[in-house]
Amino acid sequence: MNIDPNFSKFDSETREEKEVAYLNFMKSQRIRDKFYYFLRPVLKIMLLLLCIASLFGIVIAISGIPRTIDKEYAAVQFRMNDDTYEENITISVKGKLYTRFFSDPKFKGSIMIDNFEYTKTSELIDITFFKSIPQGWGALQYDFFDNGTVNIESLGVIWMSDHFDKLTIWVYEPLDGDSKSTTDLIISAPANSRKEAIQIVEQLSHYTEQHKQGD
Repeated sequence: MNIDPNFSKFDSETREEKEVAYLNFMKSQRIRDKFYYFLRPVLKIMLLLLCIASLFGIVIAISGIPRTIDKEYAAVQFRMNDDTYEENITISVKGKLYTRFFSDPKFKGSIMIDNFEYTKTSELIDITFFKSIPQGWGALQYDFFDNGTVNIESLGVIWMSDHFDKLTIWVYEPLDGDSKSTTDLIISAPANSRKEAIQIVEQLSHYTEQHKQGD
């Protein structure tokens, strides 16, 4: 038996071919390393952008999609049970309406109404339009400082539709009283007549039908 076998005779490649193959392998390794070191920061940036997008999506889902509102309406202030009272006024609505995926819409900004001067000088408390309440009304309230204390003035309840394309307000009375409730004093916009104002009320709230039944 051959105790010192020579396996090289089974190798068909020459020394030169092996050196060329080795050089080609090293060259491919360098190319791969360059590509990896170039791609790694790109992947990090893509991952960072993905995290930012996910965080932004979560914030939007929680806080809502803001829509800028900047409207001025012709409005009518009237009494549902008094055909003789009708007053043309204007309403200005400016701010952002947050339409939320998992919670109620919220408005942040200002709503200034003729005949109610404090709406022009006091700060509007953010309005939440509660979906769980019929037709989704919100509380229309303003806060102001008086002798170092914060006071809240409740004007009434408000309904709106289609991102404030229409709105109606049932005003609390007595206007100067401490204990207030809705009666039949209403403001609707956009409207130029009592008939138009009542149509908006009928579209946005159930109160008209309730008052008709009460009559």
